[in-house]
Amino acid sequence: HRNYAEYFQGKGNLTTKEIKYLLRKIPEEKKSVFDEAFAEALYQSHENRKVSDEESLLKLKGIFGGRKTVLLAPGKSLLEYWPAVQAWIERANFFFDEWREGYAFFSNGRRFQEYKSLWKNTGRVICTSNVAGAGEMADYVINYERLAVPRQEKDANCGVMLVRLMSLLGVPEVFLAGFDGFSEDEDNYMPGYFGSFASARCGDNRRIAAQLRALEDAVDIRYLTPSRYKEA
Repeated sequence: HRNYAEYFQGKGNLTTKEIKYLLRKIPEEKKSVFDEAFAEALYQSHENRKVSDEESLLKLKGIFGGRKTVLLAPGKSLLEYWPAVQAWIERANFFFDEWREGYAFFSNGRRFQEYKSLWKNTGRVICTSNVAGAGEMADYVINYERLAVPRQEKDANCGVMLVRLMSLLGVPEVFLAGFDGFSEDEDNYMPGYFGSFASARCGDNRRIAAQLRALEDAVDIRYLTPSRYKEA
């Protein structure tokens, strides 16, 4: 039967160290039979640990507030449309060979651990507070719970969280590139992308599209590359 380790592993964003930590937090009376509600509550408590992020928010508002901003995700369209996208770039949130300046945003501990091994001390790093080790390398740390709202978003999407952060910073308009959405019939990411740990589901397109539409009252969202989110 399903166990706690498999459940936490299935989240796709926890490092091995974090999973071991959560397993040690399970009381004896809960260990014999898997309790999904308890496991989810323990996971959410871990993800929602808080930091003092007011200073980070203030600094980021000074950088992004009032500016149109390009946000990059690792969808394959980013490579195909890169020349056109490049003309729009003012700030970037994803690092790859052609672009190692700007700002990288992480809400996933496993992806951040992989990124650390590639770190060349270029650009700036923004992390959410759930990312283990963020304090060591991140220039700015934002509370996970501040961006993973409303609470029914159990497994918050990194792209949605980034757009939500931009809205909090007073960005009037964001241009999305590489936000392709998911397909079960093809690779969804750029070659060499180090973050595709959890398998994507096509149903995520509808969920993420709805979350993005909910943000349109706060920030104008435009797509620079084709996206399934526009059709979902």
